Amino acid sequence: MNLNLANKRERERERERERTEIIEKLYHLLREFAIYRSSTAQYQGKIMWNRISNELCFSYDEMGHYILDSMFMITSENEFLTKYLLSVLNSNISKHWIKNNAATLGEGVYGAKIYIEKLPIPQITKTNQKIANNIIALVDKILESKAKDSTFDTSELESHIDSLVYQLYNLTETEIQIIESK
Repeated sequence: MNLNLANKRERERERERERTEIIEKLYHLLREFAIYRSSTAQYQGKIMWNRISNELCFSYDEMGHYILDSMFMITSENEFLTKYLLSVLNSNISKHWIKNNAATLGEGVYGAKIYIEKLPIPQITKTNQKIANNIIALVDKILESKAKDSTFDTSELESHIDSLVYQLYNLTETEIQIIESK
């Protein structure tokens, strides 16, 4: 009986050594990947947001942070388009659309990917390229300001972006008032 118990303990120790070896190899591979990634590629940035919140807020990550499994992200190799999309997603019109078309959880909004993908995003064309350029310039100002001081009030810049996004959607004053009244 003691021999069986001794054999069982030895098998458990062997499995623990194997698990430890696997974990150490995994950490080694992750460290090598991080070194390789930082030395060979420039990070392109991503948009990220929580799946569930009182009001969806789309954030731009320039540093390559990992996200939680309760979040979503959008990546692109085109920084201009990523920032353009960020500005449209954070606009009043998008918040209005999401609130009226996505599932709600009491007072909260369920910002699942399936709802965000259905959001009608204006294409950048020759006729609205100047508006898109102005939007990106404002996004860059916001990102620079927040990088220097995360408490900096960017509401005036955000309001200007909203005005430009309304132009992208060709909204009338009446339509804008409906969106801003909610």
